[in-house]
Amino acid sequence: EACEEHAPWPQLQKLSSHRSGTATHQLIRDAWLLTGGKRLIFAHSQITLDGLPPTLTDAIQQGTLPLGTLFLDQYASVARQDLLLSRATAPVIAAGYGLPEETPLWCRHSLFHVDDTPRARILELIAHTPEQA
Repeated sequence: EACEEHAPWPQLQKLSSHRSGTATHQLIRDAWLLTGGKRLIFAHSQITLDGLPPTLTDAIQQGTLPLGTLFLDQYASVARQDLLLSRATAPVIAAGYGLPEETPLWCRHSLFHVDDTPRARILELIAHTPEQA
């Protein structure tokens, strides 16, 4: 798998935590996940960078590998939690797949927990089932 940059990306933001009121550094990353040069998944990610090793932060900011791969290479415990599935319309993303703008897409939302710490909120939009890809 590979990633293709999707503007505007990446964006580093300083956001306030809802729990503690302290500021955290988060990277907002939009990318197309590719297989065989074909767009398979559009991913919008919000990644908390605080406390990550500099090498991992750099790799996340480069955006050439999926987040799950990067986290699994560095940490023993990575879990995708709070999984939600639905159908949604996203005209710009549908057009990116070469589909009519009104085409419904599968939407998957989840949180990546790394060593029991929430690290990334992921929203993925998928145009096809695996059988159609």
